[in-house]
Amino acid sequence: MITCFFVRYFTFLSYFISFLYFFIHIFCMRAFEDLKLAALKSLDVADYLLNHTFPLVKEPKLLLAILENIHVAHVKVLEAILVSEDGSVDPSGNFFDLLSATGSFLDSESLSLIKEVYSLIIDHKDAAVEFSRDEKFIICLDNYNLKLLGVEELKGYIFKSKRLLERVFK
Repeated sequence: MITCFFVRYFTFLSYFISFLYFFIHIFCMRAFEDLKLAALKSLDVADYLLNHTFPLVKEPKLLLAILENIHVAHVKVLEAILVSEDGSVDPSGNFFDLLSATGSFLDSESLSLIKEVYSLIIDHKDAAVEFSRDEKFIICLDNYNLKLLGVEELKGYIFKSKRLLERVFK
């Protein structure tokens, strides 16, 4: 009788663990797919703004919106890597915690691209003076360094980001 109880208990326990594993796997795959779609959408928006909207409007401040969309795509890629590896992601963590947690899964070119885009975002937020000239957006830093944001740079970022998404979401 006791043996029968233990057999039933362990059978139930094994079914329960299998169900939990299945549920967690489905949840993680759903989150991974959602993050993949969000990253692709952000990059498609950036590409559309750069290739279709910017030539019509010619407003250099639009280049910042394109850069922001590229950065959002990078963050979603990093979150997707974490979800695929750990099964969870902490949205309250800062960007460098996210980057350091996923750094071993990315090559040096991808990491430098992500850091470069992020540094441009931070420089824009911390800049004392910003202005536009000849379809370029110029960010003046406190130490008199200038950062130029132009169409060609953004095309390069988008191209490299698409390659990054292809490698991560293959």
